[in-house]
Amino acid sequence: PPMKPMRGRDEDLQRLSDSLKGVVQVTGTGGLGKSRLAAEVALKHEAGAVWYRCSPVSSAADLQGLLLEHLRLAKDSSEQDLIDHLRREGGTLIVIDNAEAVSPAERAGYQRVIAQLQAAGALVIVTSRVRWEALQGSKEITPRTLDGESATQIARDFADAQEIELSEAQAATMAEAARLYPRLIEWAIG
Repeated sequence: PPMKPMRGRDEDLQRLSDSLKGVVQVTGTGGLGKSRLAAEVALKHEAGAVWYRCSPVSSAADLQGLLLEHLRLAKDSSEQDLIDHLRREGGTLIVIDNAEAVSPAERAGYQRVIAQLQAAGALVIVTSRVRWEALQGSKEITPRTLDGESATQIARDFADAQEIELSEAQAATMAEAARLYPRLIEWAIG
């Protein structure tokens, strides 16, 4: 099924779009909608985007490998080849999702790569439950709380996607209880 439109985040989407120069961190608790907000920006970016999801076992080398593949550069290209390509292209959007999952041992490597990407003119969105203080000069955006009407519509959207009957009263009750965390609405309906 087609992706449902984003609800109640117009202001957050505008703030993120307006801040998209260099590195922007989208921070907040799990389930708040950080990844969805970044996805909306990525979908609208004229040149497309590179999406990289962090895990406890991922490394900065994995990110570089994905970038080489996305940019259709040889796998044995140097880091400098990657940076030079990004500099020539200008404005490449790179989303680094779930950055809180990066192990402390790997964090410095990511920070180095992110700094190089920024210096090469790439636009970088980092989604994380916690702010990465070492990302110097980055901007930070935390999605705001959903209003009741938007949260209720999200409950209806999730119910429709799961083909579940949901009364208006049930949707409103669920939205009020979970409006701080859209992912919790989805989980409750599932």
